[in-house]
Amino acid sequence: MMQLKKGQRFTSEMEPELGLGVLVTSDSRTLTVNFAASNCVRRYTTAAAPLRRVRFEVGDTIVFGDNRTMVIETVDNRDGLLVYGGAGECVPEQDLADTMSLSAPRDRLWAGIFDPADTFDLRFEANRLRHAHETSPAMGFMGGRVDLIPHQFYIAGEVSNRYLPRILLADETGLGKTIEACLVLHRLLLSERISRVLILVPESLVHQWFIELYRRFNLVFRIFDPELCRELERSEPGQNPFFSEQLVICCLDGMAADETSRIQLVQAGWDMVVVDEAHHLEEGGAAYSLVEALATAQAGMMLLSATPEQLGRRNHFSHLRLLDPDRYTNFDDYLEESRQYRQTAETLENLADPGEDSQEITALLDSHGPGRAVFRNTRAVIKGFPQRSGVLYPLVPKTDTTVALGRCDAPVASLSMADDDPGVFFAKIEWLKGLLKSLKREKVLLICATSEKAAAIETALATLITMKIARFTQDMTLVQRDRSAAWFAEPLGAELMICSEIGSEGRNFQFAHHLVMFDLPDNPELVEQRIGRLDRIGQHHPIVIHVPYAHDSRQAVLARWYREGTGIFENNISGIHQIHRQFAARLADLSDLCDQAGQVPYGALDQLIADTRTFAAETSKRLKSGRDKLLELNSFRPRKAEQLVKTICETDQDQSIDLFMAKIFKFYAISPEPIMARTFRLEVFNSAGVPFPGFKGDGMIVTFDRTVAVTRDDIVFLTWDHPMVTGAMELFLGSDHGNAAIAEVNGTGKFEILLESVYTLECVAPRALHMNRFLARTPIRTLVDHNLTNLSQDRSWALTAASLSTPARSWLGQFPEIKEQLLPELLAAGRRFSEQAAARVISRAKAAVEKVVGGEAARLERLKRINPAIREDEIRRAKDEATTLVIHIDQARLRLDSLRLIKVS
Repeated sequence: MMQLKKGQRFTSEMEPELGLGVLVTSDSRTLTVNFAASNCVRRYTTAAAPLRRVRFEVGDTIVFGDNRTMVIETVDNRDGLLVYGGAGECVPEQDLADTMSLSAPRDRLWAGIFDPADTFDLRFEANRLRHAHETSPAMGFMGGRVDLIPHQFYIAGEVSNRYLPRILLADETGLGKTIEACLVLHRLLLSERISRVLILVPESLVHQWFIELYRRFNLVFRIFDPELCRELERSEPGQNPFFSEQLVICCLDGMAADETSRIQLVQAGWDMVVVDEAHHLEEGGAAYSLVEALATAQAGMMLLSATPEQLGRRNHFSHLRLLDPDRYTNFDDYLEESRQYRQTAETLENLADPGEDSQEITALLDSHGPGRAVFRNTRAVIKGFPQRSGVLYPLVPKTDTTVALGRCDAPVASLSMADDDPGVFFAKIEWLKGLLKSLKREKVLLICATSEKAAAIETALATLITMKIARFTQDMTLVQRDRSAAWFAEPLGAELMICSEIGSEGRNFQFAHHLVMFDLPDNPELVEQRIGRLDRIGQHHPIVIHVPYAHDSRQAVLARWYREGTGIFENNISGIHQIHRQFAARLADLSDLCDQAGQVPYGALDQLIADTRTFAAETSKRLKSGRDKLLELNSFRPRKAEQLVKTICETDQDQSIDLFMAKIFKFYAISPEPIMARTFRLEVFNSAGVPFPGFKGDGMIVTFDRTVAVTRDDIVFLTWDHPMVTGAMELFLGSDHGNAAIAEVNGTGKFEILLESVYTLECVAPRALHMNRFLARTPIRTLVDHNLTNLSQDRSWALTAASLSTPARSWLGQFPEIKEQLLPELLAAGRRFSEQAAARVISRAKAAVEKVVGGEAARLERLKRINPAIREDEIRRAKDEATTLVIHIDQARLRLDSLRLIKVS
């Protein structure tokens, strides 16, 4: 075993683009290598580290950290560390530049070790396809097992292109905020711009997020709670438990309530923090304080809420301040700015149909719009939602409940709502029995206010009707709730799901289209959230909302006000929060009068309904002409969205991935047996093969067809984003397979020696710069003949290349003059021509930086003259980013990836 010594240089066989690493620590179990040029540290198991010791030989040219070069004349080993000598000086290996590259293909070729010609071709194809993937605008968006819904991809594209995005995703219920957030995370993680992600959600949504991320995006998060933190602390005393994982999901309230976990969470450091159902964050509360502490760090943040103003505009303002404290400093200024949006929207209306991407619209949104912190799409803009209707069922309370009470006395006794005394409760149960029988086994979702009421409904109903019933309440464990939801989702599973209010947030039950509101909440935004469990994009049936209530009760007042005043059962209402705030007091007074008198004050209720209708119409008109109009333009540009979706569709339909993976499967002894079009069962035909990334054993089924993948969760969806595909590329390219080949072409009537070289142009830079936008790992192929002529662009060679064959043994040793004289000249010429091609690639990359990043800095400078919300540090950051990008691009280096020596005779 090699003697490990601090300061030794290594390169990663799996990630050669990281540059040269230096050994920092080592023991019998693990070793740590710092790749300074990539600003990352890797920890490996000592016995199985995918590392190669770096040793340069006499005659090699090495580069120092200050960019000086030296031709090696001597190599000494001093106590485990290499010292290179030349030009009158000695240089320890620690002083080598972190961007140095190795020349293993030359060494293999020189030694007569070579691979078949088709393995060389497969290596070049892998390099070329990896470059195409890393430079594709669809990278990170292809791999999601989701339908291609334009507004979701527009938001994901806009957000993921930002530097450390800090935004509020506020699409109305059912428009797919969770999918949007996952798309952003997936792209940022795949492009390695972020690596540590924290997701904070209500307890009821912890497992749902975990499953969605894994099932749809192949992202494996770990669920943390205070108990797990204590367990990890006991196993590794003194260590922050959150450093043990990169991708973490937590219950927000649970972490906020535990002081030790809260401190550890903040100290752990995250690249991105996601908070779902963010409208629950109340300034001054424990959860808000935790998110505020996380927001002060220099990290990205996404807040998700379909009802951002549910707790009032001041609370909404406090959420915006979390995202951008420099802009949102004063609540009164924020209100005044909001009032000005209407004038800006009117200006847009007066433009003569300028088109969504016109300079006029862009300039107005930049100058006076609601900023880039909020994305909110509405159902009025996004099509594809079902019709919905509300059916009211006035009931007469039962007078004799003796028999019924004997069946389920304990659950009913725990009910405390005034309208649900035993007589009302059992009138609703009897009505529910009739409804379920009439629906003939259709799936029905029932939501009520409390866990106790849900249990009472289940108990009472079970004595009256035979059917499969699932329950979803906060007194159940997370696993129990997830199992209930899964059983309800199965075609032959539960027919009725009974939820407490915990089921009204986040969950997707769109496979059902009947909703029973066993009781009505006082807050209409909560009503909308309940309906949103069914009313979502992808719902294929009209939704029916069933509302039972006691005649002449306060619930009767609510039922009529909701249906006739707000219209919330039939439509998603813009400004429902403002409507409720305007009439909440009158509604409460009417309800109290109803309780006192024992009947509904119909005259006062009719007037309230008429006033509500008028106010709702005015509110909707005002919002559409003001702030919501600007948010609509800022949140969805159909033409731009369709362009991204079109790119993804074209990539989906391109079968180059099918052909490439077929070759890779064959190379690693995996047999793809076709099942249907573009769908295969994978089986191993040689058990001695290398462990393959993501392979789950014989019988694993994969598809390259999105339509199949979306409808079949049990089939793996392979795209260029999938870990099996990217892992297979890295496994193959990280090995020496195909990096040295000898071939021959016979029967041409002339004798030629040619050298085919493939270099990879690599720019080692911090991940946060997202260098792939401008200079991804780029394969550069050159072909040089024995006259040192560059044949790289000679199209006639392609015909000859098809006739290549691999000799049984190397013929290089039969021609000493080729090995000793010609080959070094061919290598030098190939390098020279590759450097010329690389210079052109670098020039184009720098021009792109100037256009994209430099253009953004210039735009911000112009904008600041008329919009004080633009901060000086934002401009400075854009300029610094452009400068830093160019510096790193200038330091890009060629790494020799593979060589093929060809004899033509």
